[in-house]
Amino acid sequence: MSLDPRLVSPKEKQLFVAGAILSGIAWLGVIVSLVGILYALLGALFFLAAHALFLAHARTNGIRVDERQLPDLHARVRAAAVRLGIQELPEIYVVQGGGLLNAFATKLLSRRYVILLSDLVDHCEDPRQLDFVVGHELGHFAAGHLRWNLFLLPYRLVPWLGAAYSRACEYTCDRFGLAAAGDLEHAMRGLVVLAAGGRIAARVDLAAFTSQRDEAGGFWATVLELTSSHPFLCKRAAALQELHAPGTVKPVRRSVAGRVLAPALGALAGGPGAAPMMMVAIVGMLAAIAIPNFIRYQVKAKDAGAKAALEALHKAQVALHQRTGSFRELQVGEQPPTAARVTWTDAELAAAREIGWEGAGAGHHVYTVAVGATKDGRQALAACAESDADGDGVYAAWMIWEPVKDRKGNLVAPVAPCRFQPKLGREPVFSASDSPGVAVRVSPDDVF
Repeated sequence: MSLDPRLVSPKEKQLFVAGAILSGIAWLGVIVSLVGILYALLGALFFLAAHALFLAHARTNGIRVDERQLPDLHARVRAAAVRLGIQELPEIYVVQGGGLLNAFATKLLSRRYVILLSDLVDHCEDPRQLDFVVGHELGHFAAGHLRWNLFLLPYRLVPWLGAAYSRACEYTCDRFGLAAAGDLEHAMRGLVVLAAGGRIAARVDLAAFTSQRDEAGGFWATVLELTSSHPFLCKRAAALQELHAPGTVKPVRRSVAGRVLAPALGALAGGPGAAPMMMVAIVGMLAAIAIPNFIRYQVKAKDAGAKAALEALHKAQVALHQRTGSFRELQVGEQPPTAARVTWTDAELAAAREIGWEGAGAGHHVYTVAVGATKDGRQALAACAESDADGDGVYAAWMIWEPVKDRKGNLVAPVAPCRFQPKLGREPVFSASDSPGVAVRVSPDDVF
């Protein structure tokens, strides 16, 4: 369907953009951290299972609304969907709510549901009040709110902003409810039903009810609203009045002190009010996991380039030996390596090109090539690449060899010519477990 922009709360779009950016950053941190991915998957599986169990309860213990079951209610739901331009109805269930007056929209993977608590259905004495409730819940689907729920989960926990986005979505869905009801008074009374029940809703003075929003500017009311996922009912009713007759409802200024202290004091109430403090704890936990893992990932990425570079160097030396009959000694980098990229001099680049070493001139390593020969003049080669990717002054080394057979038929090669005393986990000599032309990292993992 094509969403009517007039039905979207003015603040929702801006808050959604902010949420998409912040949530994207948060999920990127989780992706970078292998441990974070594990926790995220476990959390997602737990949530999915719990939600599936709840919906199984609703589907087996509630009443499914269709053409045979509660057909009058089904007809009103379908009519509301037509008014909103929704072609495919979600599954509708009426569930015993134990006195609660509520309804909500939800989904499980691709299946969509609207759950109406039975007491709310009973209390909507005028069918148009129920049209408003149904239209509100259908609005969550029409506006795409549930499509982004999982992605925006980190944003929902951000102090001030997460709850503000949720409230903006509720204002949007109230507009859908008004469009479905087609009547301002009964749409507003649908909100009063949520506040005090159906019998009282019929007698309530709507102007007096909307005027209660003036109390929303107090300190404690500000704290409560800024940490709540839903706006105050009196403000929602006033917003519908303002939408119907622009300029008739004056905005209410919130307490400045309440704005500042809302995240801290809202946590005392638990529930949605605790979300900001939960966010602080979760961000701290994710940072403690993700940042060290990201740093280790960067260090490993810097170090990993040596294997390909050394093997390319070996290949170039072997090709040179085939052409000229000899290897060539080489030294790249005069200073000890650091966490920064190694800058090659023009002379070093020229020497690499003479050998035919492709891809030279980049990376975080210094390189040294040593050439040895047997008594009968046959040459062997050893090369060492050293780095200090984490910048702590402890060097790591990669080594590669091109050995030659001695008189006894054993493969021998020079000692790897490392210049900056890297920390080694084995002797820097060619052994039976090494393969000619295959670079080997010979430093222990605790170097970085």
